[in-house]
Amino acid sequence: MVEESEPTVPLDRIPGVVVMCGVPFAGKSTLARVIAARLAARLIEIDAVIADDPRSALVPIPDAAWSAAYRRGEELLRDGLRAGERVIWDGVAFRRVMRDRLRRVAREFGADVLVGHVTTPAAEIAARRARNRVRPTRGDVDEATFAMVRDRFQVPGDDEWVIRYDGGEPAEAWVTRVFPE
Repeated sequence: MVEESEPTVPLDRIPGVVVMCGVPFAGKSTLARVIAARLAARLIEIDAVIADDPRSALVPIPDAAWSAAYRRGEELLRDGLRAGERVIWDGVAFRRVMRDRLRRVAREFGADVLVGHVTTPAAEIAARRARNRVRPTRGDVDEATFAMVRDRFQVPGDDEWVIRYDGGEPAEAWVTRVFPE
């Protein structure tokens, strides 16, 4: 089920999991924090999980470290759902197989998954990356990794429950509109 251009998701219909999806520097983490606050949900930040791995200091971060971070993230997802919490997954989820894997975990607990697809324009993403290199506010993403994610990105399909955020309005206003009380 795909939401149209002006989606609203009443709080009594919010699924157990919201999976953030988009390329690095699109604004997923910012939006995820606002959604988590609005829904009083547990926030799983894959960047924070990977930062706990000493291999994350390597550039590029080895695939094994990413795999371990995603496995740990899935454990945290299960913990949250087991505790009866709503969970916001803040990771790129750039491949359908990744989102499907999270849907399988959610189904173990009878939870639905809503995909939050962040579609920030490429020029804005490039500007954010450039600003972050001058004054870092988060970890950088090397060019090869960024290009791989961008080039292999799979837009959520018509059979996925999706809301899209393009950054055209402040995250707080958008979240309040999309998730009305």
